[in-house]
Amino acid sequence: MGRVGWSDLPAELLTKIAEHLTTHTDLLRFRAVCSSWRSSAASPSNKSPPLPLQLPFPIAPHSFLNPNRRGFFALTESTIYRIQPLQEHRNPSTSQSGSKGFLFRLQEGKSGSIRLLIPLSTQPIKPLPETFPKVLNLLDSRISEINKSYSLEFVHLSNTLLGLGELSAVIVDKVVILSKADDFRVLVIYAGKLNFFKLGDEKWTVIDDERLVSYDDIIDYNGQLCAIDHDGRVVLIDSSLMIREIACSISGGGGHQKHLVEAFGDLLLVDRYLDYGPRYNGEAEQNRIYKYNFADITINFKVYKLNEREGRWIQLKSLGDLVLFVCEDCCFSVSVRDFDGCKGNCIYFTDKLFSRCYGYDHAFRGISGHDTGVFNLEDGSLGLLESYPGYSQIFWPPPAWLRPSPCSSGC
Repeated sequence: MGRVGWSDLPAELLTKIAEHLTTHTDLLRFRAVCSSWRSSAASPSNKSPPLPLQLPFPIAPHSFLNPNRRGFFALTESTIYRIQPLQEHRNPSTSQSGSKGFLFRLQEGKSGSIRLLIPLSTQPIKPLPETFPKVLNLLDSRISEINKSYSLEFVHLSNTLLGLGELSAVIVDKVVILSKADDFRVLVIYAGKLNFFKLGDEKWTVIDDERLVSYDDIIDYNGQLCAIDHDGRVVLIDSSLMIREIACSISGGGGHQKHLVEAFGDLLLVDRYLDYGPRYNGEAEQNRIYKYNFADITINFKVYKLNEREGRWIQLKSLGDLVLFVCEDCCFSVSVRDFDGCKGNCIYFTDKLFSRCYGYDHAFRGISGHDTGVFNLEDGSLGLLESYPGYSQIFWPPPAWLRPSPCSSGC
């Protein structure tokens, strides 16, 4: 029996394969093989629903909201990727391989435009460094998707600006979506409550929890909507909006802010402890005036792993070669075996008070490196990213193999 060429595979088989491709990048690579493969898979831009997507405003009644206020929420998506060169690259100065991987975050608009975002934030990198390529073709490198994150941005349709009392109406703490075939669901934390929206609904639905607790975080865990409250209790929310508890609270309530992270199939709880930061009285320091009397600053973390059978949290003393990222809008994990320039058993996190307290290194201008901290679980040490030489290489600066060559401009 003769061999069948890849381009001659049955169309129905190719279509079936394409249906199981869950990431934008995998779909692009599939369509790039040949014309028959391309015609068997829908363009990523044709996926439903297209983002940004308009969602109703407000999420819930608000006492101080101007009754004439008009607007909507725009649901946006960004993706965190690991990128590698197609061929191994070695650093001439060290003779070491620099090809393990580099983290970056992209946001794609409706028109197909792309924005490069700060890896641990939803803000664009400004200005882009001169060493960054003007054109970035994802098909020229090995790409793997690490995480997707979502946010709601309020879009004004009124002539008047938001008043101070209205600001809390547009602040959404966390956004998660589940999208399967024609079933598109959005879950958000707003004012500590869980609110739900399904494509086709006219308004948001608050999810009843008879315990009247405040929720800290939500994630998509194994295709299920999972939420954690301020004391560490974890629940699953099914399609009928019923809540089922899968883990009880931490003894004593634990720290001040709970984060959920999926790590290679396990559900982890990153418990953040806060304290009052340095006080300022308006005096100038380093040519800046501090207007804040006090604020919460991160001082410690504890990490727990869910024992699903017993429905309780077990504290971890070590993460091994895992690195956890606690960002503004999402949390994710990676293994140090896949990246250069980072060490295991650490937590990268954002804390907007850091730059006000410690200043920042000009080398991080544009990526808010001064708002990023590193916590070492082994010894409990914590500090600014720039206090840990080499730790930023996982996402900054761009690796040498990604930078344009001196002759790329046509010399």
